[in-house]
Amino acid sequence: QQQMARQIAEQREAAEKMMEEAAAERAAVALQAENLQKQALEAAAQQFAMELQQDQLQLISAERDKAQKILEEAEARSAAVALQESQLEKAAEEAAAKEMRLRKETEDLQLR
Repeated sequence: QQQMARQIAEQREAAEKMMEEAAAERAAVALQAENLQKQALEAAAQQFAMELQQDQLQLISAERDKAQKILEEAEARSAAVALQESQLEKAAEEAAAKEMRLRKETEDLQLR
């Protein structure tokens, strides 16, 4: 009977030890799951940051394209204004030449 009691005590100790090991394993698995969840959240945050950066790059690219278009339009307007100035200068020179001819003709007529 004493041997039986000892066997039961040993079995109880073995069962308690197994329960403690199982509890420690559960705790380790829970910690590992927590770490994996944390890694998943960090990865999601990184992905969000990368998507945000991509959006910002697209906005910057669109703004650059818009600025380039405005610059091209300004250059075209500048070229048109330069052409107009050139045409006006030519017209002014022609008018001055006509005025000189008319004055000369007037002087010639007055001398006659």
